Amino acid sequence: MRPASRTRLCSGLKTWNLTELLLRNGTVYTPTGPREADVLVNDGVITKVEPGLALDAKGREIDARGMYVLPGAVDVHVHSRDPGFPEKEDFGSLTAAAAAGGVTVVLDMPNTVPAVDSAGVLESKSALARSKAHVDFGLWGLIRWRRRARSDSRPTWPTRSA
Repeated sequence: MRPASRTRLCSGLKTWNLTELLLRNGTVYTPTGPREADVLVNDGVITKVEPGLALDAKGREIDARGMYVLPGAVDVHVHSRDPGFPEKEDFGSLTAAAAAGGVTVVLDMPNTVPAVDSAGVLESKSALARSKAHVDFGLWGLIRWRRRARSDSRPTWPTRSA
C-alpha cells in the first residue's frame, strides 16, 4: 500500500494540544476499496494507515469500529462576505461551520467589498482570513478587462501605455 498522504496544518497554525491520535478499527476507503484499518495522526498529519498500529502513551485513541473514516471534503465555492459584509458571514463563522460538516478546505469567491481584483486586496483578504480560519482555505481572484468603444463590444485585454 502507498504511504498515507501528507497535508499541512490549517493555515500553518496548530489548533489543538493533541500530538498523536489513533483511530482504531474504522472502515477506511483506500485505492483498492474499503477495508478495516487504523489511522495514525501525528501533529495533524496522517502518517500511517494499516491494521494493528500502536499508540504512544501520550496520544489519544478513538474506537471507530462500525464507522467510516473519510477524508475531509473540499468546498471550491464559498462566500464569506468578509470583508464588506461580515454581519452576513465572516471567515470565522464560515470555516467553523465547514469544519463541523467535515469540510477541511474552502475556496472563497472574490465578490467582497472590495472585490479581490488586485494583489494588494488579495494579500489583505488572506491576512484577514488567516486570523479567523478554522480550516485550510484558498482565495479566488478576479481578472478584469476593458471593453472596446466599438459597436460589437467584444472584450479585449488591457494594453500597456507607452
